[in-house]
Amino acid sequence: MTKKVLLAMSGGVDSSTAAVLLQKQGFQVIGATMDFGDIIPGASAVADAKRVAEQFGIEHHTLDCKRLMREEIIFDFLDQYKQGRTPNPCIRCNRLIKFGYLFEKAKELGCTYLATGHYARIEGRDGQHVIIRGDDDKKDQSYFLYRIPKEILSYIMLPLGMMTKDEVYPIAREHRIPAAEKPQSQDVCFLKGIPKKEFLSKYNVEGIPGEVVDMNGVVLGEHPGIVHFTRGQRAGLRIAVGYPLYIVDIDAVLNRIIVGKKEDTLASTVIAKDVNLFFSSFPARGEAKIRYGAHAMPCAIVYDGETLTVTFDEPCSAITPGQSVVVYDGDVVVGGGIIEESRV
Repeated sequence: MTKKVLLAMSGGVDSSTAAVLLQKQGFQVIGATMDFGDIIPGASAVADAKRVAEQFGIEHHTLDCKRLMREEIIFDFLDQYKQGRTPNPCIRCNRLIKFGYLFEKAKELGCTYLATGHYARIEGRDGQHVIIRGDDDKKDQSYFLYRIPKEILSYIMLPLGMMTKDEVYPIAREHRIPAAEKPQSQDVCFLKGIPKKEFLSKYNVEGIPGEVVDMNGVVLGEHPGIVHFTRGQRAGLRIAVGYPLYIVDIDAVLNRIIVGKKEDTLASTVIAKDVNLFFSSFPARGEAKIRYGAHAMPCAIVYDGETLTVTFDEPCSAITPGQSVVVYDGDVVVGGGIIEESRV
């Protein structure tokens, strides 16, 4: 019997090309598009995906995910900024919606697998399934997938993992996928070019003015609200001290922003909690990334069953609470956690 696979379809070039590849491999593809309504500005995912599904003869389902997106992703996003943290909503969305809610829907629809257009790989190694970096270094999205439950990895398919973006476009054009000519967005989906300040205001999250202090606690001026700042960024507070100021720390309790020189943003050790681990243990040494756009860097790793401590060989800039540290052993994702603090 032909195995069924539920494919997360956005109508974009990646998921549409994934549909083509899965059909060529002999799978019965069923498409599912998450409807976020007007939460995502200018979104046309449902209409675009339906057109692609019709073009390739794919059964299509529209899933109402507005409540999930609002309550599980956006409300958490807002709450994290109120706490002076910088969240990564894509990682949370992957865990709770794309590989949580959507995985359950796949089972309901009688599908053996769930597929997405992520640029990463899932392979069997040493008797278990693991997440591996995608072949396209520029597009590798394994960082975003580290919170997927290891129990479901054998049911996940990532058809684009062994391809580069440059290899995807010709396939999309050959099969006349409309999205092949659309520019790719790099924004968080629900921001879509909207300034963060405007987005926060839409949800009645307004900044509360507070003190800006230097590394010694000397008051230098006032900030418009901690929700508008993140660690490591150029402060832009119009405070003249003779050198550029950077956000070194954010004290949500005192509603204070601590600023200093760029070198003051450097730290070597990351402390993380809420850890997801794919193996029985972390290696003593490996590589780790502290944000999606960062390079994986050599480090020492200690995990006590609750707290993950990663110490880099060289100091890193702007280690940010709320983001994730993801550990790699070669090209394999070992696990990771949510950053709580950094230490010099």
